[in-house]
Amino acid sequence: MKINKNIFIPHRWIGLKGLTRFFIFLFYIPFIIFLYSATQWIMALLTPAEKLATYSAPIKQLWAGAAVQSLLLAVLLCTVIAVLKTLADTAKYTLKK
Repeated sequence: MKINKNIFIPHRWIGLKGLTRFFIFLFYIPFIIFLYSATQWIMALLTPAEKLATYSAPIKQLWAGAAVQSLLLAVLLCTVIAVLKTLADTAKYTLKK
């Protein structure tokens, strides 16, 4: 009995359409985190400096860092989604030929 060595590659299980949907689902997680952290960062910018001085960490920098990181992750996931859609279109085009 010959075992297919490509059986453990995930895109063989669910296909490109399934992977695209999975990464679209994953996109919304950092997008929601970005919305929350950006809102908190704006609230920290509007808070008086005396009140922010009572905290032990630089709150403005923490929320800005969280917003930037989640936004970068969302952009990365959008790139992966675009690549997967292009691969799916290419696969359809080559099958039609």
